[in-house]
Amino acid sequence: VKGADDTTIDIIMHHTGNEQESRVSIGVSTTLKELFSNYSEDQGVSLRELRFTFAGKTLFLSSASNKTPAQLRMKHNDTILVTPTLTTSQEEAHRSSPVKPEKLSSRGSKKKRSKSKRTKSTLAIGADRHQQHHKVLHSQALTRLFEEAEPRFKEIRQRLNVMNLERTLPKQKKKLFPPTMHKPAYNPSMEGLAGKAGKTIYVIQVGEVENLYKSSKKSLQRAANRPQTIDLHGCSKVEALSKLEESLPQWQETAMMGAYPFLQSIVIVCGGGNQVLSETVEQWIKQQKQNGVANAPKA
Repeated sequence: VKGADDTTIDIIMHHTGNEQESRVSIGVSTTLKELFSNYSEDQGVSLRELRFTFAGKTLFLSSASNKTPAQLRMKHNDTILVTPTLTTSQEEAHRSSPVKPEKLSSRGSKKKRSKSKRTKSTLAIGADRHQQHHKVLHSQALTRLFEEAEPRFKEIRQRLNVMNLERTLPKQKKKLFPPTMHKPAYNPSMEGLAGKAGKTIYVIQVGEVENLYKSSKKSLQRAANRPQTIDLHGCSKVEALSKLEESLPQWQETAMMGAYPFLQSIVIVCGGGNQVLSETVEQWIKQQKQNGVANAPKA
């Protein structure tokens, strides 16, 4: 290897790995980079796998490769030691294993981190777009589902409308009808008879014996059937008793056919004449107590 200056010297390259030596001629003005490159090519290895040492000092490729033998004061037949950076076993493992990237400088590390951030940002954007795409597909699937189910829903709504479902109205309170008041009838048979006037109207209850005296509660009074009226105007004592006896079974049946407390209100009109008829009715009520007859409690 010659440079601009024709002066050449011989340099002995001693390989410490295999103890081989080779003599190389080099111009004193030639850079060592050419020497190192040619030697590594002859050995069939990478330049970075060799370490060169001269006079006990390591010739680093980054600094010494651009220097000449004259600058390093090399003389004829000087020796440069060549040491492999990897052992034989390490070389085989290195050749079989994938090549690892070289350690980057601080500037390269920053670039690598910046590139990594850009890559992560790109992946995040891609993931977000992927998620949005899935949302669109999900929405389209639901739309198709609703379109297919809409006729079914429409049919169900129509059936519900036909059923005419309405809210149950609150129950209305039943009003108690006041007893019909009758004017006293004229009784010719009682004309000219003196005496104290009796009670003109009796309000009684007919029905379940156990409930006769429980009907003072408003709830039970509302449940009672509509009052019935029997008019005894112009009747004699015998006629009045006969009518009462004939009507009693009918009143009891009506009470039992009704709602709880199985009572029937009866209004007995006696008139405003002699008290004989009034006393007859009063006595009859007392006698029929065991048969489910009693005076109605006062409101």
